[in-house]
Amino acid sequence: MPTCAETAYPRLKNQIREKELTEIYTPTREELNLASQYTRKSSTQLGFLVLLKTFQRLGYFVAPSIVPEAIVKHISRCAALDCPVSVLPSYEASGTRWRHITLIRKYLSINPYDAEARRIIVKSMADAAKTKNDLADIINVAIEELVHHRYELPVFSTLVRAAKRVRPTVDRAFYRQVRQHLNQEFCQNLDSLFVTAESSSKTLWLELKQDPGKPILKNLKALIWRLKWLDELNVYQNALKHIPNVKLKHFATEAMNLDAARMKELEPNKRYTIAAALIATQSARTLDDLASMLIRRMQKIHTLAKEALAQYREEYQARTDRLISSFRDVIVAYSTEGEVAQRFTKIEKALGENPDQLLSECESHLAYTGNNYYPFQGAFLPFPPSHTVSDSQAD
Repeated sequence: MPTCAETAYPRLKNQIREKELTEIYTPTREELNLASQYTRKSSTQLGFLVLLKTFQRLGYFVAPSIVPEAIVKHISRCAALDCPVSVLPSYEASGTRWRHITLIRKYLSINPYDAEARRIIVKSMADAAKTKNDLADIINVAIEELVHHRYELPVFSTLVRAAKRVRPTVDRAFYRQVRQHLNQEFCQNLDSLFVTAESSSKTLWLELKQDPGKPILKNLKALIWRLKWLDELNVYQNALKHIPNVKLKHFATEAMNLDAARMKELEPNKRYTIAAALIATQSARTLDDLASMLIRRMQKIHTLAKEALAQYREEYQARTDRLISSFRDVIVAYSTEGEVAQRFTKIEKALGENPDQLLSECESHLAYTGNNYYPFQGAFLPFPPSHTVSDSQAD
């Protein structure tokens, strides 16, 4: 159950800084005149101002006796009232306090909490519960609506009880909608997950809830099999498409925490809904695991290919030097004086006895220019056609 501190429900602080006292709890001239108009004694005037200023801060009335002493003293000092804090309990027990509450509501144009306010709470919570699951979030929406319609806030427990009633009601509406989209065959398939097979001591429901394991290469086949199995089960997309993602995750989490026996005990509409939600969630998770594994492996393959290119360049540096030397000799031969036939003779001599080999080496070198490491990637694929890389290398 949420606490006040987990919601936007306003509450008084025990430790208040001087700046907060000045900005929040200092009565205006108009408010001081109002208090003087409806009170005679300084004690009742202090009580009136404490009620007024705390209500402006909180949105609901609190007993003056529980207001922190620092606030009371600040208000008393600002109003130039010479009376002790001890006068507040007697003011609180008097009928004057209730008359002052009515005056303050009228002065601030605030409506008391009534049947219409309860209707606003239920409607706003019902709308919020369709897209939110946390009770604190649902309560915050109701508080915002009450403030917007200028209604006095009820006690916090009233909001909590309302949220705890409304959320299950909205969930049951989702259950009914899902059930309307499931035919008898689908329901039987879901029910079969909770039955122990004759050839096994485990149910498919337990298998569905199992962690598929770390998404690494050695688990690739298991992940692919699991995804195929889940795809065969996950035929309820139309039934779940109207459910917001936050509710879908909540239903799946609830299903994850229940064993097969507990699932069979659930009301059918709820059982089928949370089971379908878990199947959809597990299917998406498995697909994400496979995608994550693919991304990591491709990143690793790119890294290994770059390293292979660097190693290739280092190993074939001597060949590169030889090709540059041959090219230099060709340029020198071409640049010498003499007849064309003589220059061609010198070029042929510079090329050596096997020019085809030089051409092949040049083409091999050109294949990896511009930091082109892509030709090396094939050797590091998980299942290369002619080269096998160990798991330790690839991972």
